[in-house]
Amino acid sequence: MEFSGAVWFDAQLGELWFPYVDATLRNGEYVTPCRLLVDSGTHITLLPLHLGLALGLRKDSDEPISGTAVGGANVLFRLRRVRLRIGNHEIAARVGWLLDDSTEALLGRLDVFDAFHFDFRQSERTLIVTPTR
Repeated sequence: MEFSGAVWFDAQLGELWFPYVDATLRNGEYVTPCRLLVDSGTHITLLPLHLGLALGLRKDSDEPISGTAVGGANVLFRLRRVRLRIGNHEIAARVGWLLDDSTEALLGRLDVFDAFHFDFRQSERTLIVTPTR
């Protein structure tokens, strides 16, 4: 599968390419399409609050809250498991469901990078994604 991502222009840095994939997330009967920024520096896939709510995720006030750094800031999340589909390949993936909408959806390495190969073609502004099996 080939994805073009997004190109933005920054006045100081010039053209910046962001590798996004179009995916589908599923939690039981809840299914939602989404666009995830592929971040090879992120350990766990992070879903903003609104995306988790669309997947029917619920908060349990007694459950532990984990934290991770994103862009130098500490973000808090609840660990969940959802089905993640890219193209025709679907996997179970652990995700961090964020407690707010301050961060966009990020595709991290845990579970995902074992199931898919990511070929970042920066000069072509293209991301090639293929299942490992």
